[in-house]
Amino acid sequence: MKIKSESDLKLKEYLIKNLPLYIQSREVTCSAAISLTVLNYYFGNKFPLNNKTENKIFKKIKFKKYEYGSFCKVANLFATCGLDTKIVFYGPNLNHPLFQSVMFKELLEEYQFDLKKLSRGKKVEIINKNFNIFDIMSDILEGYLVVAEIKYPNEELTHTILLRGFRGRKIYYIDPLIKNGGRSCYYRELENLINLKTLKNYIAVRRFPSAHQSARHVSFSAG
Repeated sequence: MKIKSESDLKLKEYLIKNLPLYIQSREVTCSAAISLTVLNYYFGNKFPLNNKTENKIFKKIKFKKYEYGSFCKVANLFATCGLDTKIVFYGPNLNHPLFQSVMFKELLEEYQFDLKKLSRGKKVEIINKNFNIFDIMSDILEGYLVVAEIKYPNEELTHTILLRGFRGRKIYYIDPLIKNGGRSCYYRELENLINLKTLKNYIAVRRFPSAHQSARHVSFSAG
């Protein structure tokens, strides 16, 4: 069911309660820590919750020149493991001042190159739309975990969190910087955080219906 407005949230609930908690080991590894949380949830000890696994994931998903995780590479990792994956994005806004810097231009260039690779590979559904919080909540209602990029606290410094569900107007999520992990906020607060003025995106990931549940191609088990 699609959620289109606040009135559609009445009596709606979808919440995953047994997600593992993993705290990122470095300032730059939030996307790797969240990726590890997702993969451990779906595949257990094939992706052990430790620093070694986090670092291996980070090497797979980071930009070539910069110590940041790429959402395109995260989506590709999930799909390579056999998960139903889609990436939803809107932008870029090339008029934003940040895109005047060499770093942001190079980050965008690699993002767009990776997006084209995903499109050719056809393992990841790619959706280009000016999404809002109700699109994300609709995906949650369909059983997806949502990996979201948020302002932290501004456009230049972003952070990755994992949305695990909602009850009515309250959204529950995991923040890999927080020791106890679990947090919640009202949906309008999250709407502001995801509304990046440069390029906004999120990843929705779940098991394929009735699909084989073991990880394929990639395993970071100890040894």
